[in-house]
Amino acid sequence: MNTVSATPAEDADRILLVDDDVTNLDVLRHTLDGRGYRLFVTRSGESAIDVARRVHPLLILPDVVMPGIDGYETCRRLKQDPETREAAVIFLSSLDDTKDKVRGLQAGAVDFVSKPFQSEEVVARVNTHLTIQRLRRQLEARNTELARELAVAQELMTPAGRRVEGP
Repeated sequence: MNTVSATPAEDADRILLVDDDVTNLDVLRHTLDGRGYRLFVTRSGESAIDVARRVHPLLILPDVVMPGIDGYETCRRLKQDPETREAAVIFLSSLDDTKDKVRGLQAGAVDFVSKPFQSEEVVARVNTHLTIQRLRRQLEARNTELARELAVAQELMTPAGRRVEGP
């Protein structure tokens, strides 16, 4: 499968799907296709890190069990990288033991869905976490704007304070 590239400036909800099993990728892609998302597909943890650095997805849906670096290690590396740490990670895995789910959350994931999954559940979780990501970005932008406004106000107050105090 080829990986599609995009520029970080695009506003589409970019989602990276990561699974070494082509059938699983096809099912997941079919589940999410046609819903306004921009989907990117890769088949290994190593490739997922490279693609994530290029396309800056809001959401990454990796499998846990993959050759090379597994999903847990992929998630840890994504969370350590300043270029990719803000992406939300939802594991989709046939592992469904509580310890496996906890391990995924400890690696930095925000959610864990067991395979075989229900399409409605995956879509609902994806939409929820995309909404959280959008709200987080809006909050960060607003905080940056407020910090600029505060800096301008402080600059204006300094000369005003000198005038009030006099020579």
